[in-house]
Amino acid sequence: MRLFNIISIAFILLLLISCKDKIESKVGFQEKPKQEVENESGEKFEKLDVSELNMKLVKSEEQFTPEAIMKMYYPHEVEGAEGNEQISIHRKQISKTEVEMILTHENMLDDSMNGEKYVLRLKKVGDRWVAASLKKNWKCWEGRGQNSWGISNCN
Repeated sequence: MRLFNIISIAFILLLLISCKDKIESKVGFQEKPKQEVENESGEKFEKLDVSELNMKLVKSEEQFTPEAIMKMYYPHEVEGAEGNEQISIHRKQISKTEVEMILTHENMLDDSMNGEKYVLRLKKVGDRWVAASLKKNWKCWEGRGQNSWGISNCN
């Protein structure tokens, strides 16, 4: 009986160790490496997860426009009247059922980061829009890193 208990415990430990990576990633302990993507002009972006945004869209009974979905993801108004911050949203029609929303937030009140850009690709499924992909990049203030859009860290 005692040998059986020792073998059982050893088997359970072996099972837990072999499933460690799956368990850690599901509970958020393991940090995923950033996924980089590049657009046709060579501009680099960091790929972001759209699952949470899609869950909000699915749970809502409202049918959102692409502009409203972009505003749902990122606050579209500058807080306070300080500085020259600007947030703009542009729509690029890809096809009848696909659109790209581009949000830029420039002249940010940050000592190192000048601006952020988000590109949200949406697809129409039935009569509703769903997020197909989302990517982000940024630019730094003069002397703080990259001055063009990219994914290198600002200083």
